Amino acid sequence: MKKTVFIIGTVLVVGLGAIFGTMLIKTIQYTIEESAEKDLEKSQDLSYKEISHILQDKANSNQKTDKTSNGTSYLEDSHRENSDMANSITESERNRVGEKEIESSREFTEKNIEDGFYANADGLSASGWEEPSVEANSSPKIALNIKNPSISINAESAILIDCKKGKVLYHKNATTPVYPASTTKLMTALVILELCNLNDTVKVGEEIQLIASDSSRAYLQEGERLTVQMLLEGMLIPSGNDAAYALAAHGGRIILKDKSADAKRAVNAFVDKMNEKVKELGLKDTHFKNPDGYDAEGQYTTAYDMGIISLEAIKVDIIREITEKERARNIFLSGEDVTWKSTNKLVVNGSGAFYKYAIGLKTGSSSLAGRCLVSAAEKEDKQFISVIMNSTASGRWEDSITLLKYGIEH
Repeated sequence: MKKTVFIIGTVLVVGLGAIFGTMLIKTIQYTIEESAEKDLEKSQDLSYKEISHILQDKANSNQKTDKTSNGTSYLEDSHRENSDMANSITESERNRVGEKEIESSREFTEKNIEDGFYANADGLSASGWEEPSVEANSSPKIALNIKNPSISINAESAILIDCKKGKVLYHKNATTPVYPASTTKLMTALVILELCNLNDTVKVGEEIQLIASDSSRAYLQEGERLTVQMLLEGMLIPSGNDAAYALAAHGGRIILKDKSADAKRAVNAFVDKMNEKVKELGLKDTHFKNPDGYDAEGQYTTAYDMGIISLEAIKVDIIREITEKERARNIFLSGEDVTWKSTNKLVVNGSGAFYKYAIGLKTGSSSLAGRCLVSAAEKEDKQFISVIMNSTASGRWEDSITLLKYGIEH
């Protein structure tokens, strides 16, 4: 009897020991996994300055590697700890932890970008941290990865850019495709200025018959002769679609090296050049089908891309000089005396939407694009560009002033 009790007791002790042993192992495993996740979260919460210091420490430690074994950085220590930890668990557990880290990092990064916080672990790379900036060939994801302020506007899509610092200050649906309307004419201006001189003579031809019947016009007539600069004023001040087509036909014939090229062929060659410029600027979400921006299938842009185009346009003195004019009077080479008034109320004193710091650039309106305005403002050494797409009739002025004021005051 005693022997039987002893055997049963021994079995119970061994069994309980195995159970508690298994529980202890799983507790240790859970602690390790939880520690790994906390380490990952810690690395993702680093500020821009902390990340910069880490990278500097890493660079310094790399330079001292041959002289000392104590020059390791926080990142290297962290990687070594993670390596030791990984070696202490099974292969399947290691894979599972790794997958969780990758998924957690991916979710964090996407949420980070959506919420507008740019300091995250993805900023750590061999080439160092890349602070958000907006310029030709910049990445929208990086440029828009900011702490986005809470600003209420009517527009469906918008962006505010600090021109001097090359930084996005605010954005709303900035990478959502929209119709560009007449903001397209900023690209038309950039391209024509690459092809010819301001004083070159242009004879208006049949190309002006290609515009839509409800187009905004500079009221050009076939046979009139004027300079490229006059046509730029006719396109950018009263937003003349006829002036845009006259410039495009002239530029297209230069591209084709064929002065007798028919209007459609010449205009198409010019539009192809516009899209080459789009690629040159690194814009991924813009495509033009005509030089005036009139609604067309396959023609689109984004507030972000139009912001890049505007940054290029504001650098060109003649574009800025023209677009900040309230009105312009011209006497054509063929004798016609015309005066055009700006469609941009921000630069028109007494318009009801005049903004004293405004310096251009371009309006846009169509049934599909809504009311658009690419505007710029300058005060002292500060300069800002606001892009408002698909707003209301009054909203585009209100939205633009709201954003430009925010830039100047912050």
